[in-house]
Amino acid sequence: MRTNSNKYLWVLIPTLVSIFLVDMVYFGKIPLASDTISYKPISEWVKNYSLENSNIPHWYPNLFGGMPSYGSYICTSGDPLAKIRNFLLFNRGLKYWDFFTIGGLAIYLLLRRRHIGKLSALFGGLVTCLTPYLFGLINAGHSTKIMSLGYFPLLFLAADYCITERKIRGILLLGLIAALQLWANHPQIVYYSWMVVVFFWLWNLVADRISKTQTVRQDTMASLMLVGGLILALVLVSDPYISVYEFQEYSNRGASSVLDESGTTDSGVKWDYATQWSFEPKELISFLYPYYYGMQNYPTRDIKSAAYWGGMPFTQSTHYFGLLVVLLAILGAVLKKPDRFNLFLWVTSGLILLVGFGSYFPILFGPLFHLAPFFNKFRVPSMIYSFLPLTIGILAAGGLDHLLKLITNEKSTALRKLKKSVLIIFGGFIGLTLIYLLFGNSIIAFIKPTEAGQYDPRVIAQI
Repeated sequence: MRTNSNKYLWVLIPTLVSIFLVDMVYFGKIPLASDTISYKPISEWVKNYSLENSNIPHWYPNLFGGMPSYGSYICTSGDPLAKIRNFLLFNRGLKYWDFFTIGGLAIYLLLRRRHIGKLSALFGGLVTCLTPYLFGLINAGHSTKIMSLGYFPLLFLAADYCITERKIRGILLLGLIAALQLWANHPQIVYYSWMVVVFFWLWNLVADRISKTQTVRQDTMASLMLVGGLILALVLVSDPYISVYEFQEYSNRGASSVLDESGTTDSGVKWDYATQWSFEPKELISFLYPYYYGMQNYPTRDIKSAAYWGGMPFTQSTHYFGLLVVLLAILGAVLKKPDRFNLFLWVTSGLILLVGFGSYFPILFGPLFHLAPFFNKFRVPSMIYSFLPLTIGILAAGGLDHLLKLITNEKSTALRKLKKSVLIIFGGFIGLTLIYLLFGNSIIAFIKPTEAGQYDPRVIAQI
């Protein structure tokens, strides 16, 4: 009797996540994050108010001389899963485990829908849910960001279902997931999520018109389903988001400062404030060599672990998601010509990189900041890099899948092609490593070593 040994491979995703979060999940330990500690007295106030009153607190008197508590996310309601989640997932570690697992399993399902093997789909899911950036968010106490990122793979899966299947239940699926992500209370991640989804829709729309693979009626149906799902989500979350929208007009996200109006937009934050955490292009090397600009996790857990000398003011998170992931993604593109979906992922990854450069690449970030609706409400351009583990992770899973198929292929020509591709990619990486070991930053400094003494060090740093 033949059994399928890979049938329950997906179980490894929640299992491995629980192992990585073992201290938080099983022992209830919580990192001392500044955001978590600073919110503690606010949450206690909300709890005490709720015990003494039957209504939701609308005004918080102890911050900035008093401010709306409902429109500022101090106290929000609406998430239908919140009480269930708080009851079943009774500590913070279990909640993190839940959202890490949701993201990983959603990518696993997406890859299986795309006919990727179970082992490769497992790899793609693990890349998404175990990316180091998420663990950095735990240390920073950015819980709502973790929740929103956990829902994004589900959102993308639902959008893919609407575009490819065009069934009415797709509207309900997309609307519900989009609403849950909005209820997580991190509008910037939601905004970036829909940037990816809308670009995915446009990509397929243009590709269909070029290839004539879908009729105009089919594309129209897919478009209406996406719009319908979004409208449904907005209706569901209208409370509290109407209050949030009304309040932002009086916050630094929607009004000019009373002290300094220089460099402001008509509504939104200042350019310098919005782009302060732009990702310096030369820091891309940290995607291959994670400690090139610091952030090394020393066993001593002292100040050395917090050392960072990149272009951002400071950071607690690394955008490194694995050298093997990057190499497998490239290998997949070399071994097999990328199809429409893979090309979308490559182009999206490139655009994400450029947007994350912020002030270092104003050609793209500038028009978005000044023209895209609500884009100028947000800061930290590099936050968009939190989507790279998904796009590159899916590409890496495809590369691994094709690699495994070639290894099991008995044709000598296929194996020769595989060996040649592996030698080129890994040889190129080794060569790049040697260059950086020999020359360091000087190869991207655009200034001769003999000229360095002629300039102020602060000027060189800006160059």
